[in-house]
Amino acid sequence: MPNADSPCLCLALLALELDAGSTPAQLVLDRDAAAELASLIAADLARLLPGADELGLALLGAVYDQAQILRPGWPIYAELAEHYTRAIRIHGDDVPVFALGAHNDQMPSPTLQPERELLGGTMLLIPWILIGDVARASAVGELMERDFVAKGEASAATADWLMRRFGLHLQHARYLTRNDLCALASVQLEHAGFGPLWQLLEGALLAPEQNEEAISASGQSFFYRDRRITAEPLGYHAWASSDAAAYYREPQEFVRGFAAYLFELRQYAALLKAHGLPLHLPQASDNTHAEDGGYWIETVADANAHGTRQIFAHELRGLGVIVLTAATVADGNAQPIAHAYPIRPDALAAALGELHRRFGSRGDPIRLGELAINHVGKMLIVPPQALANLPRTH
Repeated sequence: MPNADSPCLCLALLALELDAGSTPAQLVLDRDAAAELASLIAADLARLLPGADELGLALLGAVYDQAQILRPGWPIYAELAEHYTRAIRIHGDDVPVFALGAHNDQMPSPTLQPERELLGGTMLLIPWILIGDVARASAVGELMERDFVAKGEASAATADWLMRRFGLHLQHARYLTRNDLCALASVQLEHAGFGPLWQLLEGALLAPEQNEEAISASGQSFFYRDRRITAEPLGYHAWASSDAAAYYREPQEFVRGFAAYLFELRQYAALLKAHGLPLHLPQASDNTHAEDGGYWIETVADANAHGTRQIFAHELRGLGVIVLTAATVADGNAQPIAHAYPIRPDALAAALGELHRRFGSRGDPIRLGELAINHVGKMLIVPPQALANLPRTH
């Protein structure tokens, strides 16, 4: 049995590969059901791993998306181990198998509560840990790393129990180590075109003190420093003048290219947030002020010019509002003074509020229905026809 003061941990999972369209009827197990599952898994491990029955087993009675597992500091495992070692200190060696379940559908802490909004893929994960002295746990851990990928199929009894309890249709139920999961995530992200994101995530997970830099497919640079992910995104003029835009020739190609650039940035922000690494947007250059609230603001002209202030919304089909432009309106013309670029769904209102605060504008933005560009100057503009939609003043 493990020494509660200095246990050696083998971190692993039971991976549930679902039939297409299968969704769990529930995400958590009560304490009794979690204990049943732990007994089934203990029997599987005793069959698969000689020596596993000499170690303690701690299990979470819940299913998770891999993004909730793959977070810096491995918070789910850390909390599970803390609960188990606390139980050992209280009860001694009388808890060789420890299962943490839910009460009224709530796990013991927010960290351990499955995040339903992350679900939707074809794999769910049940985390568990083998805990023991260094010699025994290390030996079993080596067997896990060597054998699980090829021989880690759960028993028919365990798979059947999982299908009935969670209301699932399974293709496979197999055991994986934490390293196996990292390798699987790497392949998945690379296949989806997000190999650079895995480079950042891997550093945060496995070498958190080191710095990483990654360049995305669109040429966007991301940095991992001081346990934070940052980016220095480009506004439209800077992007259109950069090497990343040199591929494009026609005006509509520039529109599509910049839309792809912003869409990729949004995807990175969403994926990083799911993994517990919110994307921060620090000061990027002398004329760009950025926020950590999911948007950045690019100042393009003097804000002291005479006229009223109005906000205009640039849109693209499928992406919605991609830029908010604060402009000074005078003598039938609108001169942009700043552009805000929201990259998270919840950032649009915050970006609008910040523009109002800085420039004294009010009300809802005037929607342009397009990305309005002066292609000669490579600048975002407010077209004259948009001024017909301005609210009347009395």
